[in-house]
Amino acid sequence: EKRGGGGGGGSGSEQFIESWAGIASKNVEIAAMHEAAQPLLLSRNSTIERDVNTWNEAIRCCATAARCGAGKVAVKKGMNLLGAMKLRDVKPNARTYGTLMDTCAKAAAMEEARKLLAMSKEDKIPPNVVIYSALISTIARAAEMKDAQAPQEALDVIAEMKAFGIQPNKYTYASAIEVCSAAATVVGAKAAYEMTSELLESMQRDGVTCGQVHYNTLIKGCALAAKKGDPDAVATAHKTFMRMRVDRIRPNVRTYTAMIDTLAKSGILENLERTTPLLEEMHRLGIRPTRVTYNVLINAYAMAADAANKAAHDKMRQQAASGKKVTRRGGGKGRQG
Repeated sequence: EKRGGGGGGGSGSEQFIESWAGIASKNVEIAAMHEAAQPLLLSRNSTIERDVNTWNEAIRCCATAARCGAGKVAVKKGMNLLGAMKLRDVKPNARTYGTLMDTCAKAAAMEEARKLLAMSKEDKIPPNVVIYSALISTIARAAEMKDAQAPQEALDVIAEMKAFGIQPNKYTYASAIEVCSAAATVVGAKAAYEMTSELLESMQRDGVTCGQVHYNTLIKGCALAAKKGDPDAVATAHKTFMRMRVDRIRPNVRTYTAMIDTLAKSGILENLERTTPLLEEMHRLGIRPTRVTYNVLINAYAMAADAANKAAHDKMRQQAASGKKVTRRGGGKGRQG
């Protein structure tokens, strides 16, 4: 009704955007999203139909829905909107593809992300740092799904960006390092470190500032690898920790917490004992441990206690079993004794 009133297409566009954004962020029901999309898809108002910004805002709501849990259904809705745009002769722009790629990243939709990159090139829209960064974020989600090829894919995307003359920024590199970190449980902490080192050296060559987040991300990956029993996880985390100092990057509470988590998850008592000097170092540097830091330690000691109890219980069972065998060998006299 408002689209047909005196407010014109602008008020209708704003009303549509606010309506769908609210549904996407609060409800995430696909049926409701579909219902909310109808005013745009069926509109006869040329101002709304041909306004690329309105379509982009509608697609942005798909990214919101994907983040709230709609997953690949939200990706499909966004792809449908892209198709509807083209049918109405609305030319997508870089923001259109960047937002759709962001939707794929939130839904771990790797296949759709690759398709979107190809489509953007077909539409002669030069890929930008936003599109490539979102693509790497999608690869990071794939790495979380135990894709061993993900780190190399991220490195290939960085190389392609540079081939197109697009300079990766600190966020692009952070996403690429996240890929290596997430894949540490598959390729191993040592291999993840080598690939991350390549990225850090590339950052330095490109004049992109390395920060705590880049190193912390890798140490977190070492903690995940340690939990899986990777024998190189603790050494790799320590190597990363020492490299921060060489590069003059001051560790923060997240760095220390990730280090403690790696030592704790290794399941080795000697490593668990190494957490105390780290806590003391934090206090000397004025870095206050958080609740997360202490929870990591408490959980580690609880697991160590469980392991010790289990070992003692198993030993008792073995002794009891051994005693029964001795009794049987001793015959009747043994049983009486």
